[in-house]
Amino acid sequence: MGAAWAGGNKPRVDRAEGCTEAIDWEFLRYIWRYRRGPAKRLQQALTQYAPRTPVVRLASRRAARRWLADLQSNLQ
Repeated sequence: MGAAWAGGNKPRVDRAEGCTEAIDWEFLRYIWRYRRGPAKRLQQALTQYAPRTPVVRLASRRAARRWLADLQSNLQ
């Protein structure tokens, strides 16, 4: 998302020809409502189709760093 704010629609080598990197209201609304819509449906699908699959929710960068550190220490 940061690239869209910073560079606008300048051509980039990692973007397909004709693909714009525009931020529109529909995209912002999707992000804003993610937890109520897509995330909720994803959780329901996981519960229904993969009930024994472990799911880790990391709410912050600190939580992610801790989880990765714990994972590394458990692997050694």
